Amino acid sequence: LACQKCHAIAGAGGLVGPELTSIGASAQPDYLLDSLLDPNKQIKEGYHSLVVTTVDGVAVTGVVVRETPKELVLRDADGREVAIPAADVETKKPGQSLMPAGLHT
Repeated sequence: LACQKCHAIAGAGGLVGPELTSIGASAQPDYLLDSLLDPNKQIKEGYHSLVVTTVDGVAVTGVVVRETPKELVLRDADGREVAIPAADVETKKPGQSLMPAGLHT
């Protein structure tokens, strides 16, 4: 049930990770195991994180929800949307999976 904090199952749950309702029918068992053991090995398209550093030196990591000329909105690992004014963005670089490693233990 901890998966539902970040993943939706049949429409209920979080929005941080991919929807899991049909994952068993659509993904190979080795892919599922790899995803649990090493979340950074293969990250589903649309769920790559971005690390943004602001002009104030604050680092924000999340999945891009939307980006306009005025702002960048990220969804962080807690499911919160964080809006960063475009003028405040100093750097952007690819991040890792928001899914923490070691959940299988």
